[in-house]
Amino acid sequence: EWRKTCERVYKRAIYVLSHKTVGNGITAVVTDSRCHGHVTANGAFERPVRIPAAIQGARLAGAGLKPNMLLITKVEDSYMSLAEDDIIPKAHKVSYIKRLKSKIAALPVDAKGVPLTDDSEGEGGDDTMGSRGSYTAATVGVAAALKATDMVVGGQCTNVFCATRPPGHHAGRELHPMKAISNGFCLLNAAACAAIFATTPQSEGGLGLKRVCVIDFDV
Repeated sequence: EWRKTCERVYKRAIYVLSHKTVGNGITAVVTDSRCHGHVTANGAFERPVRIPAAIQGARLAGAGLKPNMLLITKVEDSYMSLAEDDIIPKAHKVSYIKRLKSKIAALPVDAKGVPLTDDSEGEGGDDTMGSRGSYTAATVGVAAALKATDMVVGGQCTNVFCATRPPGHHAGRELHPMKAISNGFCLLNAAACAAIFATTPQSEGGLGLKRVCVIDFDV
């Protein structure tokens, strides 16, 4: 069902959003194999199979097969550095980043499905699980969002779909957005990072937009 949903969404995006006068009429999918390092528990709703299913849906819709439907399978190191050194520290408190890194680094190599964030009582948050590769995967997700933003604002394409995980729009600046108990499977807020990058002045390494609109929809 997730594959079918991605295929329908992708086809709709191509039909509605791709205009020859904007972004060369090109739509793109960005993914990266490093996201597979984020391993959740067996049977978890947010699990590794979501990316292959999404990519399969994108391919069935024409991604990577037609000149106006790009499939990008690697995020450049320059965006990784931009994410980790500049943008992520603006979106999250340094104390949260250090705590998350330390907890993940202390996990056994073969660990999977380990709670990585805390709920309001300071106990493990069972919905936000992960493994030793989770922080790298989350950083890749942010880097992909930055690359996508750069491509759209720079006129390389009209729209971009980032097939990455863990998800990245529920994580708050310190831990929980709006004092929520759950992080909703998220470790780093890729959506917020993309918005920060887009609105940071060009003199400071950003794209210089005056404002952005973040729309969250569940399918």
